[in-house]
Amino acid sequence: MEIRYHGHSCFELIDGETTLLVDPFLAPNNPLADATAEDIDATHLALTHGHADHVADAVAVARRTKPQCVAMVELANWLEEQGVENVSDPNLGGTVIFDWGSIKLVPAWHTNTVPGSEERPFSAELGTPMGVPRGPDHQDGWPDHL
Repeated sequence: MEIRYHGHSCFELIDGETTLLVDPFLAPNNPLADATAEDIDATHLALTHGHADHVADAVAVARRTKPQCVAMVELANWLEEQGVENVSDPNLGGTVIFDWGSIKLVPAWHTNTVPGSEERPFSAELGTPMGVPRGPDHQDGWPDHL
């Protein structure tokens, strides 16, 4: 497995034909990132919460590569409102299983907002932020937690 750190909380995990992108905050939105949304070919995308520094490039990546996306139900609904397809919307404690492993949403005690409008810069209506640990029940080389 190859793990690429793109800055802040953005990681790309690559194993064979699977590329999981976590919290895409890429260049130029993140001036310290080493890649742009055009540089990433994700097959799967996981979002921990809706802060701009975790989702700034999620829609751009998802519209272009059409990955399977996993996010807390409220954030998943927001993705769909942005025209993103292939969205799984588990709630706290929920697990989405793939042929390569699973993504489970666990508490990550933090706020959860997304960019809003000029009058309301951030929306606080998107639920609890989630961690995305990888279940230890799979023996396929993926780390136990993401």
